[in-house]
Amino acid sequence: MKNILLIDYDASSKIPGCRFAIQKFYEQHITKGILKLNLITVKFNNLPNSEVNFRYMNELIFNNDISLAIGGDHSITYTLSKSIMTNKSLLIIFDAHLDYFPNHTSEICNWNFIEELLDEYEYIIVLGYRNIYHECAKHEKIYLFSSSDLEYNSRYVKESISKLIERTNDIYLSVDMDVVSPAEFDSVSFPIIGGINFTCLLYFIEWIFSVGQILFCDIVEYNPLVGGDNAIMFYQFVTRLLKIQEGNLKDDEK
Repeated sequence: MKNILLIDYDASSKIPGCRFAIQKFYEQHITKGILKLNLITVKFNNLPNSEVNFRYMNELIFNNDISLAIGGDHSITYTLSKSIMTNKSLLIIFDAHLDYFPNHTSEICNWNFIEELLDEYEYIIVLGYRNIYHECAKHEKIYLFSSSDLEYNSRYVKESISKLIERTNDIYLSVDMDVVSPAEFDSVSFPIIGGINFTCLLYFIEWIFSVGQILFCDIVEYNPLVGGDNAIMFYQFVTRLLKIQEGNLKDDEK
């Protein structure tokens, strides 16, 4: 049975609602029951970012052999990274936005957490980016690939990522649901026109799992209070990723 961490937290988002993603996933799991899962819920409101709680999360994850978390807003990636990641690691993020604002003065949020992780990772890759780019957001550790790059220049993207994977050990993979085109999935707090489809997203996720050592993965920013409900699509995406993670994806599912 697969253990999954469900994180009930969206306090850092300007548009709340992501905390209900885990409830939607649970409801679909109860009715569909495609996979045998053990769902472990954590309320981050009771877990401020401190060394004591980083150790708590580390023990919870490794003692229960957890390799996937469902949020929740994107700030949970910070807490999970601080809790479990090792030296010479690579952070790969699928996201329509670059959640990096250098020299910010606010607390860690879903729009600025990358700055706080620059010292934790050798490199940070953002895939599917299509927000307005600011020159001040440049950083030697951050590599950006647009949604157009993924769709029309996949060979270049894969070659570039492969070089960075060769220089690192473990990979933390984070999927922000707004990387998908809002025409296909609109239950996100900050949608941006364009974007990749689920086929493209799953293709790159499967490829990353095939070439790198994925230590942990999170799926964040599904907001069922925005747009259509999309609970079925979200559940199908999570189960497909789980099958990729376990290496059980059948040929007709690829």
